[in-house]
Order: sequence, then structure tokens, then C-alpha cells
Amino acid sequence: MSELVRTAHASAPKSDRPGSTGKREETRQALELVAVRGRDVLGVRHLVEGGTAWIGNVSDALVRLQLDDFGGQPVLVGEVLSGEHTLYVPPRARARMHKRGDLPRLLAGPHRIALAEGERAVIVLGSVQIRAQIIRVAVSPTRAALAGAAGWIVLAAASYVMALGICAALAPPPGLTLDRGVLQRLNAPYLRLVGAHP
Repeated sequence: MSELVRTAHASAPKSDRPGSTGKREETRQALELVAVRGRDVLGVRHLVEGGTAWIGNVSDALVRLQLDDFGGQPVLVGEVLSGEHTLYVPPRARARMHKRGDLPRLLAGPHRIALAEGERAVIVLGSVQIRAQIIRVAVSPTRAALAGAAGWIVLAAASYVMALGICAALAPPPGLTLDRGVLQRLNAPYLRLVGAHP
């Protein structure tokens, strides 16, 4: 199953936006798979440890396409296990491998490609290409950050309960209500002097 995470390229400068804290984010390696047809992007996945990417008619496919020319069954095209970023070229598919500082190699499936950082590969399945490379992605918020948010929630709840207690202490006791008609009896002499009927 693939995990969705934000992309944080290693060479990207820190943002000057107000939301940027300037803190250095913790990153880890991920296998980026981008499925394209011409200029149209069909699907994107960032696979971290334990992640897989499938193509074909499966529920969580990188791209849904008919695989009649490639065996007709859903095909595993990428996975990350034990720190190894692996691509699988299906039978009768082609691939192009770009090693760092080397000439590209052409491959024909079935083939298994273990990518290293700085290398790129492209799997060609008819009119669809799957481009792969290893990138750095930001790690999701840590437990410490979540604990900080939980602390703020507890503080807000405690403030609310304290405000309710203060309101209850300042409220008049229920026994200080006036009997019915007392105000009319008190105001009647003054109303007669003015000439209004009580």
C-alpha cells in the first residue's frame, strides 16, 4: 500500500512565507513514480518503506489501463523493502535506465531494477510511461508535535471549565427572586402622582 507524503526536494530553499518556521524538516528517501501519457499526468505515488505500486485493474492502482498486451493481470511496478527501491519491468514492456553520469541503458521486460539515489528509470507500457526516481520527502508530524497540539487542546478545555466555574460562582442564588406583583405594588404610589393608571 502506498503512503501519501509531501515532497520536499533536498535542494529546495526554505520558504519566506509566514507559515515557514525556518526549522529544518526531517526527511527520508522515497521512490517517486509518475505515470504519464504524453503531457497528461495519470498518477503519482511516493513510496516509502513497505510501499508498493500496482498498475492495471486494482483498487489502489497507480494507473488503470488494459494490460492485454502485458499478460492481462495487474502488475507490480514498484516497491520499497529493506531500504531497497525496486522497479519491475513487466514482460514485453521496455525500460530506459539513467545511471548517474552514465549513458542510458535500454531494457526489455521482465526485468528488476534496483534504483540508487541520483538514478532515474522510465518504464514504457504502450502509450503510458512510468517515470521513477528517488527523492527526499518530509516526514509526517512526529509524536512530539502531536503531543504539543494535545497540550493546547487540554489547556483550552481547562480554560473553558474554569470560565464555567467563575460564571457559576458569580451567578445570583436561585432564592433571590421577587414574588409576583411586588414591583407593581412598589411603583403604584409613584404612578398615581404622575397621573398614570396602575
